[in-house]
Amino acid sequence: KAHSVRLDETAYAGTDMHQLLEDYVDECVMSDGKPRVYEGEDKRVKDFSEWAIKNIKKFTWAEAYCYDEILFVGGITDCGAEMKDGSFVIIDFKSAKETYFNHFVQAAIYNLLIEKHGLLFQDGSFAMMPDKEITKYIIIPFGASKFMAVENTNTNNLKKAALAAIQLYRAK
Repeated sequence: KAHSVRLDETAYAGTDMHQLLEDYVDECVMSDGKPRVYEGEDKRVKDFSEWAIKNIKKFTWAEAYCYDEILFVGGITDCGAEMKDGSFVIIDFKSAKETYFNHFVQAAIYNLLIEKHGLLFQDGSFAMMPDKEITKYIIIPFGASKFMAVENTNTNNLKKAALAAIQLYRAK
């Protein structure tokens, strides 16, 4: 029972933190896309905003849907950005205390779906990705005791792993 209650509490806290991060990114996207100083109280969002100001040129989307009817998969990607180094990235927020391989595989699945069909937004609008390919995945494990932005540039192999993971799941 205690484990069940704790699990419910952490799931809510994770959703709440996820929402704060999404709200921050959404506000940036709705203005000019550039990261800005976070004025709220949450230290984790403040840490993320400070990292974003140093590293991100422009957020390109916040919370967008992606799907593929043939693979029969879909998901909601947290955000995308153009980095100051010119690369385009998928950023995913996780309530975990650390980053796991499967987090990058999930980002690779989003990448495959975005490349094929673009992005769908809650308001019904649709967008294709810019001409530049996504070359990096960044996972933000906001459950960690210290802020981390964990990058992986092995996108081609991760996309292969993503397709294999989908096939393994379907076979199961």
